[in-house]
Amino acid sequence: MTSCAAFWTGAITTHGHPACLKAATDLATVLFTGKTDALPKPTHPPEDMTGWVGHTMAGVGWAISQGARFADIVLAAARLGGQAHTTGAVAGQIAGRLFGYEGIPLDWRMALHDHDKIVTIADDLHVMRPIDV
Repeated sequence: MTSCAAFWTGAITTHGHPACLKAATDLATVLFTGKTDALPKPTHPPEDMTGWVGHTMAGVGWAISQGARFADIVLAAARLGGQAHTTGAVAGQIAGRLFGYEGIPLDWRMALHDHDKIVTIADDLHVMRPIDV
């Protein structure tokens, strides 16, 4: 998968540790395919949420298992505490891939600063994509 290779190449510049490279590859795979098989599958929320990639990905994997809606996943990630902004951002990317724009609660979308500008940029990027997914 070329997209995953490009994601990995970008990650090596600042996060060359093997755990970081694996996480980058796993995240790219999930975002590219929409399949969450590459994520950790913890049965309980991680105790340490330090921002280290292993904690972040475990938190994301747990959050994905906590609901069948965008909001359920993002809120579960954010409520883990610690580096919640990191875990929530990664979980939000994945939840966005799984549920799409319409899966984001309307009140969340409308409260987003520069919502219309962001949608326009996203639409432009979608048109420019090199492959059909």
